Amino acid sequence: MIKKIGVVGLGTMGLSIIKHLASLEEFNLIGYSRNSVKDDKKFMLTQKLDDLHDCDLVIEAIEEDFKIKSEFFCKIASIVSKKCILAT
Repeated sequence: MIKKIGVVGLGTMGLSIIKHLASLEEFNLIGYSRNSVKDDKKFMLTQKLDDLHDCDLVIEAIEEDFKIKSEFFCKIASIVSKKCILAT
């Protein structure tokens, strides 16, 4: 069962995804961005990937660059549990 969702990359797409999920009021949400983002009361914000360690689902919405995405997935796979779903 998915209880906690992380969204990585809070640009236009990632922010839209996390705001939609927040409107459902069904999940604990955490948004990760390397850059500072305006605080939102409906979900937690972080600049530390390690804070996503207990997510059941991580949705990646970072820039469209294969090298950057590959590095991200290698890093996040070592942080989350083996049961976590990684989506792009």
